[in-house]
Order: sequence, then C-alpha cells, then structure tokens
Amino acid sequence: MGILQEKMSRDMSVRNFAANTIESYLRSVRYLAKYYMISPDRLSQEQLLDYIYFLIKERKLAPGSVNAVTAGLRFFYKETMGMKDMALTIPPRKTARKLPEIFNADELSRLFSMLQTYSPGKHRGEKNFEKNGVNYIDDSKGTNPAAVIAAIQSISGANKSIRLILQRNGFCPFKRLFRTYQKSIYTWRMS
Repeated sequence: MGILQEKMSRDMSVRNFAANTIESYLRSVRYLAKYYMISPDRLSQEQLLDYIYFLIKERKLAPGSVNAVTAGLRFFYKETMGMKDMALTIPPRKTARKLPEIFNADELSRLFSMLQTYSPGKHRGEKNFEKNGVNYIDDSKGTNPAAVIAAIQSISGANKSIRLILQRNGFCPFKRLFRTYQKSIYTWRMS
C-alpha cells in the first residue's frame, strides 16, 4: 500500500488534518488491506461491507470506533482514489446518544425546597448533595474566573465528575480549562 498510503497522507496533510486523524485514517486502510491481503483499491463494494460487518460483529468494536474506521475508509475511497461509488457504499452509522440524567419527583422536591431555604455555606466549595457519583458543590463565593478555576483545579482529581453551571456570558474563561480536564460545562441564559 506504499504509494497509496503516501498519496492518502498527502491528501490529508494539504487539508490540514490533525496528526492523530491522519494516523487513524491510515491505520483504517492498512487494516482493511491486511484483512483481505490485497490492495484496498482492488476490493469490491461487497467486500467493503463485509469488512465493516466483521468489525461490528466479530471484533465487537464500539460504535465510535467503527465510525472512526469508516470515516478513514470513506476518505480513502472518495478523496484519494476518486471512487465515489465505493465511498457511498459505506453507510453512515448512527451513534447512540446517552439520554440526560433526569431527577425524579422526590429529588426535584428536595432540590426546590433546598433552593427556597438556601443560604450560601460558610466556606467555598461546600458539597450540597450527590447524585449518581456527581457531587453538587456551591462555589457562589467564586468572585472571578481565576478564583473559580483555582477551585475547580483543587477538586479535579482522579474519578471526579465535574459539571460547571454558569451564565452564558461567563463561559469563555472556562473553555480551555474544561478541555484540559475533559469535563462538562452547562450554560444558561439570564433573562
């Protein structure tokens, strides 16, 4: 696959693909070639579908992994080889989405009653309650982004699940931090 690999690598580089994406896409095509022991440009549409079926049923790859492989194969056939019919053979795969956690009636009742009688704790970062391994912590004493970031960093050890809820206009300073910690930011718009 030497010449095809170089051509595909060049095609991705001129499109400014990330190094990890380039490696992932090349690996996808390499494994396809290794599976059939022939150059991937000589495969039929049926063989391509059989390979994707093999990844799902035999290798039991997660949907996200299968999507990564098929994205690489689709790029190879459409952009590198100009074989649009082969690229169209690869069906788009639906990714399962996890439904948001929903409070039950009792939990909502406790939350609303807590909010009616709520007064901020004596100290920053006091735990209010826990649900499914997520600690809900009040940091309303955080007076500026730097103070909130310092508080988040102090509690973001291993296996900590952090969800930051803030007004939409306060989002920017936290974007980079939460990319680093791979946590979630939820925003709400103040009326």
